[in-house]
Amino acid sequence: MTSKKQSAQWSKMQECGTFMGLSVMLWIYRIAGIRAMYFTLYFVVAFYFIGSTNARRSSLEYLRRMHAYRGSASPWKQRPGLRVSFAHFMTFARCACDKIIVWLGHYKPEDITLTGYEKYQTLKDNKTGCLLLVSHLGNIDLCRAFAGSFKDIPLTILVHNAHAPNFFKMMQKVARKNTTIDMIEVSEITPDVIIRLREKIAAGENVAIAADRTAVESDNRYEIIPFLGDDALFAQGPFILADLLDCPVFSIFTMKEGQRYHAYFTYIADTLKVDRKNRQQEIRSHIKSYVEHLEYYAVKYPLQWFNFYPYWNKPE
Repeated sequence: MTSKKQSAQWSKMQECGTFMGLSVMLWIYRIAGIRAMYFTLYFVVAFYFIGSTNARRSSLEYLRRMHAYRGSASPWKQRPGLRVSFAHFMTFARCACDKIIVWLGHYKPEDITLTGYEKYQTLKDNKTGCLLLVSHLGNIDLCRAFAGSFKDIPLTILVHNAHAPNFFKMMQKVARKNTTIDMIEVSEITPDVIIRLREKIAAGENVAIAADRTAVESDNRYEIIPFLGDDALFAQGPFILADLLDCPVFSIFTMKEGQRYHAYFTYIADTLKVDRKNRQQEIRSHIKSYVEHLEYYAVKYPLQWFNFYPYWNKPE
């Protein structure tokens, strides 16, 4: 399967989380609160779990790969089956509900534990723009919202709207009054996009982009990097963007422990500007370093991996 076909496949899967379904969960939360919303999830997830063969198969592939990779340190005593996979789906669904709460502004700074935040805070106090590498491990929207909204720091989120049109539409509706958040739909990094983002960085704003997936129009702009014991595709795009923006770069992973979230800020570099002569090798090195961080947190929080597509498929 090619990278483009792979992306198209998970784009179609993502569409299963419809705008109507998210609207219903938002309505339940506003009327009856978080417990009622979580209770409703069991029925929604059960229906989706039974009907979504591909997503269920991808969940099991990931869980069993994690189990084999961890060996005697695996979080599961035996090879994960449907029960663990259903727990995986439930974790994802609760995270989706938390996204709604986050974008409504109902999470406060005191509701989250920040680790490695000092460097980021110093740069923000100095009005230095940053590039934030996020992922679909943990709560990606909590990463985005907290990175920008605590001190009214403008945040631009790069999204591939083709991947999640309904959730994008929902977040635009929910976050309509949050003037510090801007969402830019991009299928590729064009000169116009770069000019716009450079202006935002120069103004001390933040830019966030997911670094764990290949884009729909990625063509051959990816690297094959070992992840959980086997090769997977990782897009060059976020790291080409880091090179072009020439600004401080952080990775952020926001993981749930019990009822609290923990945000892990990792300062990567003041810049990921690469040497033109060794451009390909340096970009690959940056991607490999990021993937090591991704793997570390995936191992630490194995049920918070939310890529429900054949992640380890190779290009033809």
